[in-house]
Amino acid sequence: MATEHPSPYDAAAGARAEARIAATLAQPVAWLSLAVAGVLLVCVGAGIEAYRHGHGAATDRAVSASSPGALVALGGLALVAAGLLAALSILLLQEELSPSGAIRRGAAILAAWTLVAGAGAGALTYLAVAGTTIGDDGSASPSAAGGAAVLHGRLTIDGRPLDAQFLGARVIRDGLPAACQQTIPAVPAGAYRIGVLSDAEAPGCGAAGARIVLWTNVDGQTLFSRDSAPWPKPGGAASFDSAFSTTDPKGAARPATEFFARVTRAGVPVPAGTAVRAFIGDTLCASSSIRTFDGDVGAIVIVAGPQRAGCAEGGRITFDIGGTLAAETATNDLGSGGDEHNLDLTIR
Repeated sequence: MATEHPSPYDAAAGARAEARIAATLAQPVAWLSLAVAGVLLVCVGAGIEAYRHGHGAATDRAVSASSPGALVALGGLALVAAGLLAALSILLLQEELSPSGAIRRGAAILAAWTLVAGAGAGALTYLAVAGTTIGDDGSASPSAAGGAAVLHGRLTIDGRPLDAQFLGARVIRDGLPAACQQTIPAVPAGAYRIGVLSDAEAPGCGAAGARIVLWTNVDGQTLFSRDSAPWPKPGGAASFDSAFSTTDPKGAARPATEFFARVTRAGVPVPAGTAVRAFIGDTLCASSSIRTFDGDVGAIVIVAGPQRAGCAEGGRITFDIGGTLAAETATNDLGSGGDEHNLDLTIR
């Protein structure tokens, strides 16, 4: 059988192609072009993350090293570093040098490559070990935090996308409202994501059959969403689009009196986690617990109005703190809406 051999023409064409490739790679502009491509990849990665977070695809608002957009951006940064270092190396070695000059420049180039490679490897190792995230992750992933649920979606105010510094969540269960936001995130251009506590984490909060009403504050006015969302399964997420109206600030919320209660025993603050319940007569009108809010320890107690039988407007409210009756009482005046009354409670 005859053996095929490449023709002299094919061999010459291949050699010319290799020479062209080598000549191109010897030009700094080729490597600078690679660096520019890396910058574009970084922009693409940032765009991917912005889209994911704006459309509720992520489990929280943070960017981790394993996020798709972050991986694309990290690849882009690697191209930027390699392109710039290669271009610098070529520029430094293009001119004729004495042996000692070549050694010095070679050592500087080697040091630069080693420094960048070491810094990159160290950063990736730290991210992998520490699980570091970038951005506002609400101090924990809401969907992983002990049964908390997550709502995400789009919000408007008077027909325009909502831009707000604060967003909270009120759970209404069996006619009893409770403050249940895990954190108070911002709302940029209408997109939001918020963790909502379950009853297992905070008495009175989410459970089967409960509804969630969102609230925000615009120009000093507290507004409630015009619709409510059903409680998702614990640890789950649900999409919920809603609207706020400055002409209907109460929205889907019901009449209530809201207190921020600081509770002490013998002058010492009662610890976080202690249950706080409010009664009018023998009727339970609020269920809450003591929590820590930006270093302040207390309970947000939202006392139901007449929509719950027995929680009448003007009724005298008594407070049960972990099974002990507080010395102080209050009036169910329904006048606070989303604005709290400050209340100091003492128990023996």
